[in-house]
Amino acid sequence: MLSDSSSGTQRNLPEFSDKDLQDALLRCMKLIGASTLVAIPIVWALWGWQSAILLVVGAGVAALSLWEWRSLVTNVAVMFEENPAAQPRPMARVLIRFFLRFALAAAALYVSLKCLHGSVYALITGLALAMLAVTFQALSLLRKWR
Repeated sequence: MLSDSSSGTQRNLPEFSDKDLQDALLRCMKLIGASTLVAIPIVWALWGWQSAILLVVGAGVAALSLWEWRSLVTNVAVMFEENPAAQPRPMARVLIRFFLRFALAAAALYVSLKCLHGSVYALITGLALAMLAVTFQALSLLRKWR
């Protein structure tokens, strides 16, 4: 419960389930994809095709990172459920896959920067799309709960 100190009233916080988190992260990934499609022609016009590809690489790494967090959170949530029918995947396998994908993302970033010679700002913009998408989803959830 949340109390409002100015009026002394209490209100219930809404429930935020694992399904709600999954849906919010999926909406974030869709938002990253849509904003990337909008930004590609702008970046191409400003900095060239190499920078547009760097933007796509950054956005791909951002979306992949959200996908991996989604997978990790799902497995942890299944572990804490009291439902005996729900069997979580072995955590070691999930964590190994989690860190391998991050290593692949780091390799993709390194190779794209070394080979494409585009603007680093385009790559940073692609990576920042995840932060903007998560912030937008959080603000929309807060507004919905008011």
